Parts: sequence; structure tokens; C-alpha cells
Amino acid sequence: MKDNKDMPAFPTITWDQLPAGRIVLKTEGTGLTKREEVAARAMEALIGNWEASCKICDSDPRYDGTNFKEVVAMNSAEFADALLTELSTHQP
Repeated sequence: MKDNKDMPAFPTITWDQLPAGRIVLKTEGTGLTKREEVAARAMEALIGNWEASCKICDSDPRYDGTNFKEVVAMNSAEFADALLTELSTHQP
């Protein structure tokens, strides 16, 4: 399966009727991508678990004591990328 992190997280399906009665389904979507949706959920979980956030910052060399939000955001995006990569490599 191809990498689809930039596909819509919540697509809508529309259809067109072609000559001879054939139907073509089209996936369309606006709003958040899958990557953005997964990163937002990861960030929500980290913010909701202060102890986990602090452990991540303590072990992340990018944390300088003043950039907590930025480090949590970077880690959230990295978690999203890791999950989407894992899912795309293990599809039946």
C-alpha cells in the first residue's frame, strides 16, 4: 500500500454515472489529513498525561527547558509518522 499520510482523514465518497450504466466512485475530502489527525490525537494524549510528556522532554535532546510545547508537537508528529508508516507496511 502506498504512503497515504496526506490523504483526507474523513473523506466523502461521491459517484458519477458514466455511459452504459457504469458508476465511478470518487473519494474526496477537505480538512485534516490522516497525518494531522493522528498527530493531534497523539498530542492530546501527551498533554493529558503530564508524566509522559515530562519523560519525553527529559529524554529529548531538543528540549532546552523553554520549548516544551514545541517538543511535544514534534514528538506528536513523529508518533503520527511512525504509526502511519507501520500501518502502510503491514496491510493485507
